[in-house]
Amino acid sequence: GHQREVVFAVGDWVFLKMRPYRLKSLARKVNEKLAARYYGPYEVAERVGAVAYRLKLPAEARIHPTFHVSQLKPAIGSTLVPVSIPPQLTEEGVLETEPEEVWDTRVNAITGQDEVLIKWKGLPAHDCSWEWKSTIKGQFP
Repeated sequence: GHQREVVFAVGDWVFLKMRPYRLKSLARKVNEKLAARYYGPYEVAERVGAVAYRLKLPAEARIHPTFHVSQLKPAIGSTLVPVSIPPQLTEEGVLETEPEEVWDTRVNAITGQDEVLIKWKGLPAHDCSWEWKSTIKGQFP
């Protein structure tokens, strides 16, 4: 069962699948990978070799514009909601962000550690995350 190669043409619109990393210094798990998500849609600018494409990304995007075909999904017929690449996303796929507000607090039942629900600056609400209060305290008054 050889998988049929997906081929896009210049001018096609695609969603870009990426799995960003949370900024290293804040995450309690170093390089904690966030859930994969789709950004876009973006227009295909050119085909690069057999399995990669360069996309027309917005000027504020800092990431490299060439992607493997496995990261691309046709926008036609897609039910995905358009989402811009956050300008905090670096070329390495790291979200450089900082805490904006504390939305909630809890005590971790297993560790007994105080935890806070952090709303990250410039990121949507679904990217809020529970962090150890001790980790955040040094960086968040």
